[in-house]
Amino acid sequence: MAARIPQAASQRSVLKICVICEGYEEYEYMQRLAEIGAWNPIYAIDLVNAKGNGNIPARYQDRYQNGDYDAVFAFCDTDQKPFEPYDEIKRKINVFHGVDGAADEVVVFGNPCTMQIIILHWRNIILESHKKNFNAPILEEVLHIRGYRARADQRERLFRNVTNRNFWKMYERVRGLPGKDTILGSSNFGKFIDRMRDSSGEWTRAFNEFLI
Repeated sequence: MAARIPQAASQRSVLKICVICEGYEEYEYMQRLAEIGAWNPIYAIDLVNAKGNGNIPARYQDRYQNGDYDAVFAFCDTDQKPFEPYDEIKRKINVFHGVDGAADEVVVFGNPCTMQIIILHWRNIILESHKKNFNAPILEEVLHIRGYRARADQRERLFRNVTNRNFWKMYERVRGLPGKDTILGSSNFGKFIDRMRDSSGEWTRAFNEFLI
């Protein structure tokens, strides 16, 4: 049985949110969104780099049981069929909470990959693959980053181009994507944005009640 996030947390003037990021792309993207002021200031967002999808369930359980957060999320790729690593993350989160569908609330995803969300800052494109060599020509065309392999210098150039202005373009585009994670070109990142921009924080109460 999962430890319950303390009720006292909902009485804070600043709500503490934890996001377990699959890897460096997710982690640095979330960092950049905070830098450009994408989120409502009532949220203090703590990011954790899991450094691999296999580490997400353990990191999630640790932060949730810590009891110091008003909400804990996992942010990761679906990759492509048969979705085995992604489905295992969801299964473990559901088992941890003992609630069917818990992972559907907790996991923030991009199908086929997080780049599906990121690319929407500049173009309304549906990616057909999670593979970096497949998507590299698109990034070269859009941002003039040659041979993108997610190296540190390439990630720095990529996220430097994320601005408050194109954040709103991404937001409108990502909200138009399907929300079912088995559909190519889908994401629930729009729902996550809505939560992180909500000025009341009331969603955290229903969110946590569902998980227990």
